[in-house]
Amino acid sequence: MKKIYFTILLIPIFILLLSFKVFVYDENSYKQQFRENNIYTKYNESYVNNISSNLINYFKDKEELKDYYTYRERIHLEDVKKLINNALKLFYIIFIALLIIFSYLIQKKDYKILSRILKYGGILNLIIYFIIFIISLINFEKFFIKFHQILFTNDYWILNPTDILVNVFTQEFFISILRKIMTTSIILSLLFILAGIFIEKAYKHRTL
Repeated sequence: MKKIYFTILLIPIFILLLSFKVFVYDENSYKQQFRENNIYTKYNESYVNNISSNLINYFKDKEELKDYYTYRERIHLEDVKKLINNALKLFYIIFIALLIIFSYLIQKKDYKILSRILKYGGILNLIIYFIIFIISLINFEKFFIKFHQILFTNDYWILNPTDILVNVFTQEFFISILRKIMTTSIILSLLFILAGIFIEKAYKHRTL
């Protein structure tokens, strides 16, 4: 039973990391946010796109950071890169773990347990997101600060208002990306729940 609970707990983490993975390297999403937040009216479009492209390639270990940033910004981006790499490593570990667990349950034809894991994992994720949504609605700025304090062990994330990171990757940019991640996560949660219900009904039909 403890293994079932543990697997259910893995589902929200997996869904979050999968949704994060979809957008973290998506340059088109970045450009969309720049358009919506009028960044292209503040700076030359090609300049902003070069910053964005360089940053994404830096996160992918394909380029070094160009001379757009201050010392504090560079240290902060190093920390962000480490977080992204660790998040993606965790994603693949959980993906493999879930693949093994689901394969084992299917092989054993334990569809009852499989349906519960999918259904309750999706429901748990929706509950977590509802709580996060309410907290962020009450005071997003406080939520944003607390989020950074949890993730980072230093204060290099506190940047100067004139820094390029602050002006190109604005708070509105992160709010929009967060909404996309949450929307994708909610859709995935509903798919997990529906898959769980479908398997549960199919299992009951077979046992009749």
